[in-house]
Order: sequence, then structure tokens, then C-alpha cells
Amino acid sequence: MRILRGAGIGLSDRRAVKVQRLVAAAAALDGRDKATPADLWPLIYAVPTREEQDEARVLLGDRLKASTSAALIAAAEEASAGPAARAARLARVGKELLDLPAESVTDGKAHKLKLEGVAREIDAGFAADALPPELTDLKSRIAAVLGGP
Repeated sequence: MRILRGAGIGLSDRRAVKVQRLVAAAAALDGRDKATPADLWPLIYAVPTREEQDEARVLLGDRLKASTSAALIAAAEEASAGPAARAARLARVGKELLDLPAESVTDGKAHKLKLEGVAREIDAGFAADALPPELTDLKSRIAAVLGGP
């Protein structure tokens, strides 16, 4: 909070107390009774504007690298590095699914559903004209497997 306030990002005392509760809740969701650096990701959501949230990600970058949440994976990713973290995860998961040897896929229908889920998350999380390069190729490869455009 001191770093954010020191950079001129306006955070009221009331908001600071709410953030402490969110950090505690993040720890509780992951089964801990004490917050760790992995639970700092809610800090970003206390920052009032999108521009200031982006600035906060830069200011808190080193501290947010440890952000994780078993229950709220996407939220922790978004808070820590924004769309870049989501794109990296989708690229990794999609590539892993596509690179599975055919003989190791025991349930083809479930495999296709997982690929479809990755494609839907790409569509939901990124505008077509702002698709990161690593996801452009992945989306095409998934469409080829699923038989779509």
C-alpha cells in the first residue's frame, strides 16, 4: 500500500482495510490461515482505474510474481501480469493438449472438449484484432483439430 500511495495512486484508508480483508480471503481460499506473497494479487483490484491498475502491476511486479490461487487462477494471473499471463498460460495448456501423442488420448471427446475450452477462453479474453501472436497460431491449430474455421 505504501508503494502505491508513494507513486500517487490514491487509496483511502477504508480501501486499504478492504484490501487487507481480500488478501486474508485469498489466503483462506488456498487453505492458509496466514497470508503469504502468493496472496497479494487482490491489491490490484483495490486500485480504482484501469490505468492505475496497470501502473500498480509495474510498481508491484516483483511482489506479484508469486501470486497464485488454486481457486481463482485467472484472477491471480490477471492481477499479477494482466493479459500477458493469461496468454502465456493458454499457449502452454493449448500446446500441451495439441502435442499429446494420439495413443495417449484415451478419451477423444474429453480431449476435444478441453481444446474447445481453451479456444473459448481465448475468444472471451482477447479481442480478435488484439490477439497475442502466440495465441493466433494456437487458435488456428485448435480450429483445425476441431474442424472449425
